[in-house]
Amino acid sequence: MSAHLPLQREWVALADGTQLSVLMGGPVGAEPVLLLHGGGTDHAWLSWEETVPALLATGYRVIAPDLPGYGQSPPAAWPSTRPHLSRAVSGLMVALKLPRAVLVGVSMGGSLALAQALHSPVSVRGLVLVGSYGLARWAPYHRLSVGLARLPTGTNSVNPLLARSPLAVRWTLSSILQNPEAITPGLVRQVGTALRHRASAQAFAQFQRDEIRPDGLSTDFRKRLPELQMPVLIVHGDRDIGVPLAAAQEAARRIPGANLRVFSGAGHWTQRDQPGRFNYELLRFLGTLPS
Repeated sequence: MSAHLPLQREWVALADGTQLSVLMGGPVGAEPVLLLHGGGTDHAWLSWEETVPALLATGYRVIAPDLPGYGQSPPAAWPSTRPHLSRAVSGLMVALKLPRAVLVGVSMGGSLALAQALHSPVSVRGLVLVGSYGLARWAPYHRLSVGLARLPTGTNSVNPLLARSPLAVRWTLSSILQNPEAITPGLVRQVGTALRHRASAQAFAQFQRDEIRPDGLSTDFRKRLPELQMPVLIVHGDRDIGVPLAAAQEAARRIPGANLRVFSGAGHWTQRDQPGRFNYELLRFLGTLPS
């Protein structure tokens, strides 16, 4: 983490005793923006390193948790399934006394933001979905994914091998980042470290086993998307191999008044693939929210 950023890591205890490591910064009374990272080897800083400075510079209150088992948060006592993680997000908002916030979620984090918006719409002032999970019935290469999800650590089984080689890490990153300039030496080091994180591999394996089933994905919010009444921004790369662009386009048609921004030449991690454009679109959206 950059030492110059006015950002602190704090520990937050949920009602069930789960401990979360949370990055927080910005004026306490400012508009809160809750940033939710993805699955795999992800964590708050890895997803949002390029986003946090823009939010802080514009005066927003940033809240970016490491979900249980990811980053610096220890595993929870419960399985790391989407419903359990959704309850953790709700519990975090309660613990921080946040009656309302803007939720920004990438990939798995997008499904958690969506769940919060559907379960407690009054708590979500605005919703930003980035390469979001929860918008499709099937995973890419679904039958293969079903088999991989049954491995001891799911698709993370090869992570220790990949972590041994910076070239292998770069190759891994090239599947989610299409901009070569985004794959910096610093990012390669960060991802290499994250690939060695056993707790996140186990947590995501639990998530995959519960989600990827022979008859489809467990979390499929498509039928409920018309219920969303808050402002919604959907950001999606047209070269996203994790969540098909068609799923984001269908979601934009189903959500009343949704804004869809398709990033040409971007992959699954648009906020790191094209951070300048992403920050512009995010801040523009935040600026349009009604007071």
